[in-house]
Amino acid sequence: MKRILCYGDSNTYGYNPENERRYPKEIRWTGRLSHILGDNYEIIEEGLNNRTTTLEPPEELWRSGLFYLEPCLRSHIPLDLVIIMLGSNDMKICFQQTPELIGRHIRLLIQKTREILSLKNPPEKQCKILLISPILISKHICNAYYANEFGGLSATNFSTQLSAIYHQIAREEHCEFLSGQDCSNPSVLDGLHMDPEGHRQMAEAVARKISVIF
Repeated sequence: MKRILCYGDSNTYGYNPENERRYPKEIRWTGRLSHILGDNYEIIEEGLNNRTTTLEPPEELWRSGLFYLEPCLRSHIPLDLVIIMLGSNDMKICFQQTPELIGRHIRLLIQKTREILSLKNPPEKQCKILLISPILISKHICNAYYANEFGGLSATNFSTQLSAIYHQIAREEHCEFLSGQDCSNPSVLDGLHMDPEGHRQMAEAVARKISVIF
């Protein structure tokens, strides 16, 4: 059985922009992915609302993806694939990031993931890393009460730049890559989170990629 860890933010958690709750497992892309792949795969969900790459919000250090990465990996080893899909929350204006800086943070996450796996994963089990760039933030972000946190429409332009940056990093770090903006569209309710159709699209795109990886 192949064990796959999905490490992400609210779009991996399954945040529902309609009611601010969580989509049920059969709607979330991770749950759909498990259904598509079948019994030969175990999908491990590790999504957290507001999780960043490595940035630490005041009084919420545990939101940093780097902060929780090592205990998370150690909890779930042995692993065959780690999927990292983070970066959307780094675009909040309070962090004053650029697309290039977010790229540096995601590179650090990749390198740290590989370091931990090389030490703790069984030597006979080679674990791969799949990097997925964030989905686009659309103009509908202006509909959300948290629009100002992302700078409103400026986040749309910001988010369009991440796919190319992530792709280059994946090549340099010898990771697998998927462009989130090519996999799924955001909900019209808030322009940031996937709706049920978006989760279906993401699951199917990731499943196709996994079939190639393995």
